[in-house]
Amino acid sequence: MKKTILLATMTGLAVLTLSAQKPALVLPTIHSRPILQVCFSADNRFMATCAGTEEIKLWEQKTGRLIRTVQTPLPVSNISLSKDGARLVCGTYPGVSEYTESADGVKPDINTEVQVWDMVSGKKLRTLKALGQPIRIEHVEISDDGNLALATFKEQITVWDVRSGAEKWTIEGWGIGDFCPDGANLLLNQNGTLSLVDCNNGQQTPILNDSCALYACQGDAVVMLTKGMVLKRWDIRSKSFSAEVAVGLEADYFGSYPGQDIRFSQDGTQLGVLNTVDFNTEETYGVRWQFRSFDANTGKFLTKRDTMEYDNGWGFLTP
Repeated sequence: MKKTILLATMTGLAVLTLSAQKPALVLPTIHSRPILQVCFSADNRFMATCAGTEEIKLWEQKTGRLIRTVQTPLPVSNISLSKDGARLVCGTYPGVSEYTESADGVKPDINTEVQVWDMVSGKKLRTLKALGQPIRIEHVEISDDGNLALATFKEQITVWDVRSGAEKWTIEGWGIGDFCPDGANLLLNQNGTLSLVDCNNGQQTPILNDSCALYACQGDAVVMLTKGMVLKRWDIRSKSFSAEVAVGLEADYFGSYPGQDIRFSQDGTQLGVLNTVDFNTEETYGVRWQFRSFDANTGKFLTKRDTMEYDNGWGFLTP
């Protein structure tokens, strides 16, 4: 497994190789405001960034070369790339000046948008509409083939057909969803309860109740990390668990800090788990990284690294 972490600092990016003490690639200043989200294409060629401003940046992941800056009509807070990096779905928000101190956080007459962009031409393809005019987009995803899009709002999850712009279905409640590579299913985590959802009709198959912290999908395999630091493997076809193993990570901040990640290697044979733990001494403070890799089929422990420290930011495992 290519053991690298992409670290998002206040305005820049650093690619950290787990075998080295210093970043291999540093992009010190790429946005005028702190980075809100980084996303990757599944083929490991591209990454995109947004910072709550009216722009999205597309990068070549290996070299850090800026490919394109897309100007958007509204500030962007959430992004997701298709497998080849050709399409991007984003969630917009009205901007700091439009927020209030109400329970909803946004004025009721302000509607945010889910937009689909062609990252080759830099043109917007369409705006996706959801029933009920929901506000506060908290998460977006696009399928590997770029044909389906998902958005999590404050009280609902909606999936669209990107080609027609038609809404396929909506599930009430809050949750984080990710499309499986086959595009036929998605994984939905609602407050620790993980379900497999049919992309065609929204039918849910429960997998794990109340204890899921992170999850990933590769082929017919779903791997999840519980809040008790146990890796579990679940088979989509048989709908049964096949393996589990204790991870050996600190659980103090797990599930609440934004810098954790779980990801399959590109060939699907290994699984990487990244955790971050705050450290605070009289001299300094920051984040300590904990990395573990496992055999994706058996759960056998392979490697670990616990000594990486960085001043600030959050991290993501690269594909």
